[in-house]
Amino acid sequence: MRDVRNFMGLNKSNYSRLLFVLPVLALFAVASFFVWQPSAEMQDRGDGQSRIQGVKGNTTGGNAPQAIVYTTTTMTGQTIVPGTVNTGNSGDDVTTGIALPFTFNYYGSPVSAANVSSNGNLQFTSNSTAFTNVCPLPAAALTDPIMPYWDDLRTDTAGSGIFTSVSGAMPNRIFNIEWRATTFTSAAPVNFEIRLYETTGQIDFVYATVDGGGSSATVGVQRGNGGAGGQFNVTTFSCNQANLSGGLKVTFSPADIPTPTPTPPPGSCPATITQSSTQTITTGNSVSCNQGGLHRNNSYFRAFNLASYGITTNYNVSSVRLGVEQATATSGTQPVTINLFANNGGAFPGGTRTMIGTTTVQVANQSGTVLSVPITATIPAGTLEVVYEVFTPDGVPAGNSFFIGSNADAESGPSYLQAADCGVTAPTTTTAIGFPNMHIVMNIMGTCPTGATPTPTPTPTATPTPT
Repeated sequence: MRDVRNFMGLNKSNYSRLLFVLPVLALFAVASFFVWQPSAEMQDRGDGQSRIQGVKGNTTGGNAPQAIVYTTTTMTGQTIVPGTVNTGNSGDDVTTGIALPFTFNYYGSPVSAANVSSNGNLQFTSNSTAFTNVCPLPAAALTDPIMPYWDDLRTDTAGSGIFTSVSGAMPNRIFNIEWRATTFTSAAPVNFEIRLYETTGQIDFVYATVDGGGSSATVGVQRGNGGAGGQFNVTTFSCNQANLSGGLKVTFSPADIPTPTPTPPPGSCPATITQSSTQTITTGNSVSCNQGGLHRNNSYFRAFNLASYGITTNYNVSSVRLGVEQATATSGTQPVTINLFANNGGAFPGGTRTMIGTTTVQVANQSGTVLSVPITATIPAGTLEVVYEVFTPDGVPAGNSFFIGSNADAESGPSYLQAADCGVTAPTTTTAIGFPNMHIVMNIMGTCPTGATPTPTPTPTATPTPT
């Protein structure tokens, strides 16, 4: 279900009050007028018009302040480390308790035991045999689960079961938990595993055999649950989408949620430059200029005043992060371009911008994630602002839909959107176009040099495959 959210007017409680904003009054000439229609399906009205719209759904990013958020990356050509110890899990809709060989930190909390389910999930707190996967997350029936392939599976056919093994030595052991199962409906074989890392808290999902690309499975991690007002935090890699394949490894890496530091002392060098107080990705919170749900050219911006972070030297960027509320492409991936600019001579959107780094990545279908994208650039000492742009090129011809991730939590600087097809021809704050709670999650990661400054690579040849 999707809401139609047109930036030209916003009707929140009834249709008697329309909120217009000055920067978009000229848009009457380029687009028809529609108000927000609660519970309406997003669809192409057949008039060929482009509109600012968003996705409707439940909160998948979470409402609990957590110390940890997980980001995802993928690799192909990977193999399972076989389990050698049979846990005894054999049946349809059954769970088995297991002890971990070491204390593992999950969302920043230590755990030492878990329940493994024949239905392709592990639960640190609950012990549910639920076979119907939930999409989108959170799942109220599961508390603190890891879900490599939550689907209706069984482990009682020949050769099936859940098996464990341990790789490496203290303090860098890896606990491998392997499922050898079949689907309940078609008896198709599936083989996959979870890998838990002792020291880093990293989680890997590795796939050998999947059914239909995992098109009926939920894949992700969840803190707590969403039932009865419970608190939760989730990162979803795939939700009833054919995003899985043999040889795929999905890595969930824990990271501290960055906290804005608007007035550090001069000479500081924060590892994260951010204006976001949380990394929550809230479904239904973001909008884009789109036509029938397929996005047109959209640019999203944040501008970071370097002095407010205490940065007085060169700053070497190593990666950026961006929230993804929903990315859906007909081909399974779609291009997203990251641009970094040094801005001087006036505060953004004024001033003069000089590009210092750019890269284009292919983003796989996903929702409710915080994506890490490698990019190398040097912000010169004395720069007033670094401007971070996420550009999503016209997705209509290829059938692509992209909604950047955002939330309504506190931010220390405004989020901006530019979409000429919808009449927003210059970077304009999301508040000014009628969406004051769309606080985009965009962070810059880097270091200050201790020696020679590396040469920026504005157009990297290697294209990472983020998730």
